[in-house]
Amino acid sequence: MTKIETQNTTTPDQVLTIIAQELRLRPETVTPTSDFDRDLGTDSLDKLHLVMEIEEQFRLRMPRDMGNYHTVQDLVDITLKAPKNNHPSAIRREARRSQER
Repeated sequence: MTKIETQNTTTPDQVLTIIAQELRLRPETVTPTSDFDRDLGTDSLDKLHLVMEIEEQFRLRMPRDMGNYHTVQDLVDITLKAPKNNHPSAIRREARRSQER
């Protein structure tokens, strides 16, 4: 997936966009109250893939306990609470910068 635009949207909107794109759903079908299993038809592997995509997009690390992700809002809330810049690519980039100094 290509990187989504981040300048004109908020994080919750970005998460909803990622979910719709990754699950190949119409954006209007993905709402904060959508239940991943019941409403969106996902399984634990789908949710893991979504978490990994959000980690990549936002450069953060999120818990991998798929039992914590029941609704879209759960995923949004966890995304907002996740510490920034602890994604492996961000850590590697910072290590390279330190070595160059």
